Amino acid sequence: MDLEVWVERSLEFLSQVGGGATRMPPARGAWRNPLRGTLIIEDVTLVYSFVDGDAFSARVADLRRLPHAMGRALDQGEVAIEVNENFCKILVFDP
Repeated sequence: MDLEVWVERSLEFLSQVGGGATRMPPARGAWRNPLRGTLIIEDVTLVYSFVDGDAFSARVADLRRLPHAMGRALDQGEVAIEVNENFCKILVFDP
């Protein structure tokens, strides 16, 4: 599935939960592939939203499903999310 579809899904979902969401300007990222020991440099997409605690708590199960589904569909090695200044890497996706 196309990345843009998941960007749109993320924008729509986070707007429903938090009242709005922003796709950040194109970013460049790098990560070390642990299997090959090589450095991968690539374009990355960030979608950001401020969500109040009550709205987050009410939709936490849905908030968990989205990055797992995205990681599976896009065959990602990891998907990262930040919640309350806690950076979380999802390395194994729910079936």
